[in-house]
Amino acid sequence: MNLFVVCMERLVHIIDSVVTRYKWKPIPIRGGGPQISNLMFADDLVFFAEATEDQAQIVKVCLELFYGALGQKISHKKSWAIFSTNMSCPDATKISGALEF
Repeated sequence: MNLFVVCMERLVHIIDSVVTRYKWKPIPIRGGGPQISNLMFADDLVFFAEATEDQAQIVKVCLELFYGALGQKISHKKSWAIFSTNMSCPDATKISGALEF
């Protein structure tokens, strides 16, 4: 097992613990189906959460905990937030600002 995979496992544990405590609100795949909070493939990470500033702060705290535990920093230049077309531009800007993306 390589070091990157071990580090990402730690991040998944952080996210799972916050989801379990009902703080991070994952997105349902459809209707009343299963919910998803993150996907990881190679060195790419995708996070799913309710589009609110509060949720953005929770995601940010998880990333800060990850950094504190392992020293792995998020590259803000390579990161971005994607929103539904239903999201207003001012709200999307506030959330992106909270995430520093």
